[in-house]
Amino acid sequence: MFYKKRWWLRSKTNDLEISILTDPIPVGLFRITEGLKAGLRGIRKIGGSLRNPSPAYLVSEFRGHPAVTRSIVQGLAKLAVPFTYNPKDLNGLSQAVVVVSGIPALRQMIELKQQGLVRCLLVGPNISADPGAHRGILGSPEIDRYITHAPVCQLVGRFVPTLAPRCVPWAAGVDLGYWRPEINAPRDRVLIYWKQNKGPTAPLEPFRAELERRGFEVSVVEYGSYTAGAYRDMLRKSRLLVGFTRDETQGIAFAEAWACDVPTFIWKNSEPTYLGVAYGGSTAPYLTETTGEFFSNLDEFSKLLSRWEGGDFYFKPRQWCQKNMSDEVCARNLLAIARSV
Repeated sequence: MFYKKRWWLRSKTNDLEISILTDPIPVGLFRITEGLKAGLRGIRKIGGSLRNPSPAYLVSEFRGHPAVTRSIVQGLAKLAVPFTYNPKDLNGLSQAVVVVSGIPALRQMIELKQQGLVRCLLVGPNISADPGAHRGILGSPEIDRYITHAPVCQLVGRFVPTLAPRCVPWAAGVDLGYWRPEINAPRDRVLIYWKQNKGPTAPLEPFRAELERRGFEVSVVEYGSYTAGAYRDMLRKSRLLVGFTRDETQGIAFAEAWACDVPTFIWKNSEPTYLGVAYGGSTAPYLTETTGEFFSNLDEFSKLLSRWEGGDFYFKPRQWCQKNMSDEVCARNLLAIARSV
């Protein structure tokens, strides 16, 4: 498909620093397909709300992975950087583009780069669950950088070797204005975060029983069953979060806990796999000594609790978030990657 910008409008894009895409620009054939998809989404939304309302945690104005897209868009806005998000025509497209998710959008941007309408093409981190899928599109030479997390970079290199030199670690941020502690709220409980959608973890009950044996009031939140507001309210009442998950590329829910100044003890999976391949993944890739600790079994967990109760740890999770994982910091990191191309 041949794309064309009107020459007298092209100068408008010179002021744009970057464009963020999760969907193709609705031009050419995509004008039809994107219009149909938008209509179908509207029908599903109305029908679903009548028959079986969608869980509130799935409802978002942001496409792709909502938390990742939101962080980029709002981070750029907070930095006052000129950008566009899912532009409606070619004149709203910057020379630097990040395709956050969506293979159709990636295919379109590759074609636009071949035609010289895009200078820098960044892709990731939620473009495809299988790096080798879609006829190896992630190996396309038009992709300048693949942005994802360090363990995933190692994995991508095993599936798409030609992409390995272009893979750059990057993490999305959290909104520190929304995810913040409530100064006067009593912190009188331990919150267990239970995520089983990727497969079984360690059994929850022995760890819950150990906490209760020590006199802690315990609450359990299960992934996919809460709204952001409910999760934030639980975090604001908690002294500690204990996390169980199979593996995480980033672990945004844990970062939200840190932003609320809640340290985390995270179960460590010793054998993370992806598509049947063992790799050096993690249940909390960004856990540090200022945000929490790992444990592998009940004995280690009990020892951690004793040390924590004894004041052995110097946790400063919100302070770490302010320095490393705010929306602004992560948007600035993304801009630095684009500018380096």
